[in-house]
Order: sequence, then C-alpha cells, then structure tokens
Amino acid sequence: FNVPHREKVENHYEASPMTFIIKEGRLFTFTTARTQYVHELMESLLHKNSRQSEYSLLFHTLFVISDAFFPLIEEVNSQRSRLNQRLREKTTNKNLIAMSDLEIGLVYLVSATKQNAVLLHQIQAQSIYHRLQENEKEQLEDALIEAKQAVEMTQLASQVLEQLSGAYNNLLNNNLNDTMKFLTVWSLLLT
Repeated sequence: FNVPHREKVENHYEASPMTFIIKEGRLFTFTTARTQYVHELMESLLHKNSRQSEYSLLFHTLFVISDAFFPLIEEVNSQRSRLNQRLREKTTNKNLIAMSDLEIGLVYLVSATKQNAVLLHQIQAQSIYHRLQENEKEQLEDALIEAKQAVEMTQLASQVLEQLSGAYNNLLNNNLNDTMKFLTVWSLLLT
C-alpha cells in the first residue's frame, strides 16, 4: 500500500510502498524510514480499541493512510494558487520550475492513490473477503471509499495544474511569436 511521505523530496511530495502481511492472527508490517510514521498511527488505533481484529486494524490503517493524502493535496493546491498569482504578476523561470515541481509531485501522488484503490478492489475479489466479519467488510469498504476520494482529489489537482501550465506555455509561445515578428520587421527595415 502506498504511503505518502510527510516531507518533500526535491520540492515535491512522493509516496513509498509499505507491506502488510497477516499470518496466523498476527499483522506484520514492513516500512522504510519515510513510512515509519505509520507505526505511530497504528499504535494510536490500538490504544483506541485494543480488542480489534488484525483485519480491522489493517483496514483502519489503510483508511488513515488514504486520509493522509488530503493535506498534501490541499498544500499543493495552495501552492498552485500562490504560484499562479506570482506568474500573473511576472512570468519567470523560477516560477515555471516551481510549477514543474508541483506537476511532478502530483504525478507521484496520482499514481500512488490509483494503485491503492486498485489494491483495495483486489482484496474484495479475493477469497479472504468472504471470510471477513461484517464490520471488517464495512471497514474495507470505508477504506476503499477514502482511497477513491484521494484518487479523485489528486486527479482534479493534476488536471487543474496541467491546464494552468498549458495556459502559461501558450502565453510564452505568443510572447515569443510577437518578439520574432518585431525582430523580423526590424531586420527588414535595417536591410
């Protein structure tokens, strides 16, 4: 399951996979340094309800991980708005590179959220799904809904940023065309 990083890497957010294995009533997790914070989230969930099953804990955790994408998406949207304002005032290479960084980050987030939603769909198609208790099935369904919402939010943010980038690209092309017209007329006059 893809877990968003809390810190930016090269001016954009990324996500890394985290592995969960349920074996003989035990839940094993495999993390990296950037996904280690999920253990704290799981401990918090266990403190709230220490009697939940391993599947219940897993599905709650997956729900919380999907929910962790939303603040990142909101931050990207906020950065996009500020960047758009700066680009309206003056189109600079620095601002265009910052827009490119936002686009790169959203590609990672869109991909991660899509993979998460697919994974949760696949769990429903497995034979283990039929052995789950009703409340566990509901928790899986809640995690799937949250994952789908994360996909929709990241795709929307990506589309808006892509259109904004396209608009500035067209604006720069128009400015270049105007400059070339001026230089062509000037060179004809000099000739």
